[in-house]
Amino acid sequence: MMSNLKKLALLFFICFTVVSCGDEDGIEADACDPTSGFPYLVTGNQWVYTYSSFLGGENDFTVGVEEEVEPGTFKISSTDNLFPDEYYWHTCGVNLSGLESTTDDLNTNIFRKSNVPIGATWSGTNNGETGNYEVLNKNVSVTTLAGSFVCDVISINLTGAFNTDTIFESPTVGTVKYSGILFDYELKSKNF
Repeated sequence: MMSNLKKLALLFFICFTVVSCGDEDGIEADACDPTSGFPYLVTGNQWVYTYSSFLGGENDFTVGVEEEVEPGTFKISSTDNLFPDEYYWHTCGVNLSGLESTTDDLNTNIFRKSNVPIGATWSGTNNGETGNYEVLNKNVSVTTLAGSFVCDVISINLTGAFNTDTIFESPTVGTVKYSGILFDYELKSKNF
């Protein structure tokens, strides 16, 4: 039989352990790991893509991580006016959201997920366009001008669009290729 003092000490230890593992809102401290699924989101990283449209135009554009403005939130820049002047990517666990301000709703702006199974689906808004996403395949080898990458194959159907486009997403590099009916782009180079 345990003495009352030992029981009290054990109860105190359990209570201290449970309280120290959460924050003041009752959410566990690691419930939203801002870096777990997107290791390529590092200040200074850049991707150069070659873009072509069905109208025959072709050019290069660059996307870069300017700075981490708070844990898990990164200011993103691009050439060719791809994004608004103020644009951020926010990571939370498996979700990557595109934001026009740091106060945008993180749950409706999800445009990528990491480490999700084939058949996973979600809806999200990116650059003002809402789409439905689905993971079609995993571990597919994709060759671009920048080299070969192992990718998830993700379909995207924008609301109101008649077509479904395909995204090839590397868990270590990000988007390496986008294949659509109106335009395509692929990774030409990266600096990491």
